[in-house]
Amino acid sequence: MVSIKRKKHYSFCRINSQYLQNKTIKHIENAAEKEVMRLVVNTTKKMQKEFGVDVGGFGNQLRIQYPNVWKNVKDNWDEKFSEIPITYDVSITIKDYGMIGSKKNK
Repeated sequence: MVSIKRKKHYSFCRINSQYLQNKTIKHIENAAEKEVMRLVVNTTKKMQKEFGVDVGGFGNQLRIQYPNVWKNVKDNWDEKFSEIPITYDVSITIKDYGMIGSKKNK
């Protein structure tokens, strides 16, 4: 399983002198989650199907968390890695934000 959780502070440019509303923040979080998911899925598929090697350290995590399972698969891990299903969990939260840019002249 690939789990990515980020809580981040962001600065946004002033847009028409209006601050971002909660629904806009949620929209940005959802868009960021989709893009991170797309990048991670494409990268892991490329590792598994195109290159057939575990450059992401999945085997190392398997060795640490499930040493008995690792003993059974370590000799042909790259082959096994190219076949295993991977699940993904991406969660991005904008914790707080500030505005940058000049104030609108009245």
